[in-house]
Amino acid sequence: MSRRITVAPVTRVEGHLSLNVDIDDTGRVIAAYASGTMFRGFESIIAGRDPRDAIHLTQRICGVCPIPHARAAVEVVERAFGVEVSRNALLLRNLVQGAGLVSDHLLHFYHLALLDYVHGPALPPFTPAIPVDQRFSEADAQVFAQHYLAALDMRRKAQEMGAIFAGKLPHVMTFAPGGVTQQPTSANVRDFGAYLDQLVPFVENVYIPDVMKVAQAYPEYLEIGGGPVNLLSFGAFPDGTGGQLFPAGKYGSPGRSGAHSVESPRHVSPLTDADVASIGESVKHAYYGDGRGRNADTVTPNLDKRGAYSWVKAPRLGDEVFQVGALARMIVSGNYRGGLSAMDRLLANAYETGLVAGAMRGWLGGLSLDTSGYQHVATMPKAGRGVALTEAPRGALAHWLEYADGKVTGYRIITPTSWNASPRDDREAPGPLEQALVGVRVADKSQPVEVYRVIHSFDPCMGCAVHVTVI
Repeated sequence: MSRRITVAPVTRVEGHLSLNVDIDDTGRVIAAYASGTMFRGFESIIAGRDPRDAIHLTQRICGVCPIPHARAAVEVVERAFGVEVSRNALLLRNLVQGAGLVSDHLLHFYHLALLDYVHGPALPPFTPAIPVDQRFSEADAQVFAQHYLAALDMRRKAQEMGAIFAGKLPHVMTFAPGGVTQQPTSANVRDFGAYLDQLVPFVENVYIPDVMKVAQAYPEYLEIGGGPVNLLSFGAFPDGTGGQLFPAGKYGSPGRSGAHSVESPRHVSPLTDADVASIGESVKHAYYGDGRGRNADTVTPNLDKRGAYSWVKAPRLGDEVFQVGALARMIVSGNYRGGLSAMDRLLANAYETGLVAGAMRGWLGGLSLDTSGYQHVATMPKAGRGVALTEAPRGALAHWLEYADGKVTGYRIITPTSWNASPRDDREAPGPLEQALVGVRVADKSQPVEVYRVIHSFDPCMGCAVHVTVI
C-alpha cells in the first residue's frame, strides 16, 4: 500500500514547482513526479524579430541567472553571423559570468537550501517553518543566521562587481555581437579586484566551512538523493587559447544509480557535435503536442493532454537521462572526487565557487588594459544559423538560432532545470530530480523535510524551465 503526498508549491525555488511523491508503508519514496506549473513563451516572443534582440529578451527568462542567457544569446548570434571575438572580450564575459555564479551559489546555499537544516529566527520570512530534524545548537543556529545576513551583503557586492563590466545587473547591457562594449582600464580593474578581495575570503572562510559543517551534521545525505549517474557539462569560461575552466564532456557509469563515489576519470568522455545533434525533447508527459524526440510538437500547448503533468519538457541526449549542475561540471573537469548525492551537490557548489572566484583573479590579470573588448560592428548576413553552449550556475544551457531576411525563424532554448526537473520521457524514464527522490525515507509524511532537502539540492529554476520551442 502506498500513499501519495503533494508538495505544492515548493517554496524557496525560482518559479513554480509542484511535486507528487508516492510513499510506501515504511516511509520510503517509491515514485516522484515533478511538475512545472506555468506556461511561458519566450521563444515565440523572439520569433520574427531581429536575432540580436534575443540577447536582451532571453535575459528576462530568469531574474537569478540572466548572465548565462546573455552569453549564450550573444554567442549564438556570433556563430550565425560568423563573427569571432578577441581574448579581451572572452575574459570580460568570464568576469561578468563568474560574478553571477558567485552570487547565485551564495543565494542557493544561504537563502534557499540552508533553512532545510537550520531554523531561522522566530519571525517572517523564516516562519512558518518545518521544525523537525534540527541538529544544530541554538548557538550554531545564531551563527548561521549571521552568515545568512552576511551572504546578502556578499551577493550585493558580487552584483556590483559584475556590473563594472556588464554596464548594469541583473541584465547585462555590454554584450554585443563582436565583443563587450566596456573597456578595461586600470581603474575598473582595480575596482573589480577590490570586490574580489572581499568575496574570496568569505567564500573560503565562511561559505565552504558552513557547507562542510552541514555535511558533517547530516552525513546520511551523502548517501541519498544521487539521481542518474549520467552527468553532462556543456563547458564554460574559455581562456582564449582553446581551453576552458570547465571542459565540455559527459560522465557515465553504466549500470550504476543512486549515490556512489566517483570512480575514475576514465568514465569522462568529450562532448561531440554528434552528441549535441542528438539532443531532443520528449513531450509525452508535457502539456504540448505529440511526437518523439526532435520530431516532437514542442509548440502547441495542450492542457488537456492525457498523461501529461508538467509544462517542462524532457531533454535527452541520445535518449539518455543526464543530470547537470555544479556537481556535473566539477566531476567532468576532475575537480571533485566525492560522490553523487544531495549533499554532494551542496559541497560541489561551494568548492566550485572558490574555484571560479580564484580563476577570476587570473582573468582579471590577463586583460589588456585600455584595449577595447569590442572589435567591430557585426554585419548580419541575409540568413544564418548557430548553436551556443555554456553553463549557468544550475547547469548546462544551450541556445539554437535560425534566421532569414534579418528575422528569427526559429529559436530554441534548453535550460539546466529542463534537464534536472524534467518529467518522464517517451521511454517512461523519470527525470533526474524524480529519480533522486526514489529511496528517500520520510519520517513524518505531514512534514517531509527530507523531500525538500533533495529538491533544493538541485536549486530548481522553473522560470527558466517552462518554455515553448519554435525551431
